[in-house]
Amino acid sequence: NREILEFQMRQPLIHGLIAVTVVAYAAGPVRSDEETTSHKLGQFVTLTNPISESQVARVGNLAVELQAQAAREDKQAVMVIEVPAGTSTFGQVSDLAKRLTSPELSRVRLVAWVPRSIDGNHTILALLCHDIVMPDDAVLGDIGRGKSVPPEDQNFVLSLVDGRRNTRVSTGIAEAMMNPGAELLRVQTVAAGGARQTRFLTAKQVR
Repeated sequence: NREILEFQMRQPLIHGLIAVTVVAYAAGPVRSDEETTSHKLGQFVTLTNPISESQVARVGNLAVELQAQAAREDKQAVMVIEVPAGTSTFGQVSDLAKRLTSPELSRVRLVAWVPRSIDGNHTILALLCHDIVMPDDAVLGDIGRGKSVPPEDQNFVLSLVDGRRNTRVSTGIAEAMMNPGAELLRVQTVAAGGARQTRFLTAKQVR
């Protein structure tokens, strides 16, 4: 059974929803320094605007090197990517996204660090990561900047999110960020055992 708790969460509220979701992650359990250093390998990368072919190659190669080191040492690696506001084209962003979501990077966990509010195509770089960390006053804005994203580009973004790399971001949230007219609903599902789960779906997905 589905109980719709809130209707018509339109575009402006989506940004706040994302902010609340990822900040909750940032405030989660903190591991000790000893535990972190003994089990993790890390790399911090700051992206620039616009994203160039050389930057795609550099960041992609760093991820591959981190994967190789993690495999040698039999550890899990973390790459923290600082995502700035920017005006990169969809092609530039998708090229980097393809490198970073390669199955060959199975030991590299991606964490997006978003120090300030972003919108447009750079939002996609945050959505592809396993986790997103932002300060309280930062939000993820609409990808199309007031316009609907072309269907082919939407399919690419939805395929990234549908992989459930980040379980806090649903395809409904991503779709609403690409379509200004989309309605986002908070839906509560009740499992057979009585357990409740809250999901964010578009009106089309609820039907």
